[in-house]
Amino acid sequence: MRILGDLLSPSYWSVRTRVTAAATLIVTLLLIVGVTLFYQALRGTVYRGLHDRGTLVVTDLATLVRETDLRGSIRVEDPGYPLLQVLDGQGNVLAASESLHGRGPLKVPVSPVAGRPEYHTLRFQGLADFYFVTERVDTRFGTRMVYAGAPITTFTRYRPVFISLLIVTVLVAASVVGWIVSLSVRRALRPVRVMSAEMAEITGGADRRVTVPEPNDEVSELADSVNVMLNRLEDVLARQRAFVADVSHELRSPLTGLRTQLEAALEQPEDEDWPAVARAALADADRLQAIVSDMLLLAKLGAGVHVARERVDLGELVRAEVSGGPAASRSRSRRTRASRPG
Repeated sequence: MRILGDLLSPSYWSVRTRVTAAATLIVTLLLIVGVTLFYQALRGTVYRGLHDRGTLVVTDLATLVRETDLRGSIRVEDPGYPLLQVLDGQGNVLAASESLHGRGPLKVPVSPVAGRPEYHTLRFQGLADFYFVTERVDTRFGTRMVYAGAPITTFTRYRPVFISLLIVTVLVAASVVGWIVSLSVRRALRPVRVMSAEMAEITGGADRRVTVPEPNDEVSELADSVNVMLNRLEDVLARQRAFVADVSHELRSPLTGLRTQLEAALEQPEDEDWPAVARAALADADRLQAIVSDMLLLAKLGAGVHVARERVDLGELVRAEVSGGPAASRSRSRRTRASRPG
């Protein structure tokens, strides 16, 4: 379970997957916000139209009620508002349009303040959603309640289909964006994959460089940096090979001399001056120790290890090395002590 959680963590995803997921998520959120705003704007437009038309219908009907004691049938002037009804103060139906004949009084709230229209959306007798505009009117004939209703079946009927279409549009658009982003990132990272494959084929002895892609962008700058690093590594390897060759040459001479002296002494051991042989062998051993000490000192300096320092007279050191006298022995002993740990 923990392994599955780690795999689902974005830190384990590739760059392509992370960029695609982030871009798709952002686009999806923007699409959801845009679709929601579009739906609200469309809904607001529909209800604003019903509001304006209903206000005009109720105003005209209220004017008619104030002028005449309206009873019986009401002629529908606006086909969009076929439900018209007038009640008296006790809730009795005085007049109604043809659509409301025989249905009884409407149970829609009316403002207690005369002349202030009220707007309501409700399901009328289980048929459909209707938008009602109501107004209280004070006349010389008494208090009247004026109702005007319009069906909004066109909007409510297709609302589920419309919402489903918007959801499908968001999903399809997000999928297309994710696919395009994935292909774009894959194409953008193609030079990096080529560079990685070329670097995997480069060995210590291979004089190769990675391909610098076109155009001149961040990836090409990365390729240039890699080639600069490879040039530096090649220089380091060349210096290392030269150093190893020089050290091998320096070690070969004292070792050859020491071997020659010992072999010559062993051919006639009874006639050989062994103290002299030992002194000669010790001199060669001192030379070998000095070379090894110098190698150890160079290794420490290359590794960044702090090494004790002392002032040296270069002129005296050169003269000592040329003469090979006691000064040379002292200089070698100083280098030996400097190369020893602690």
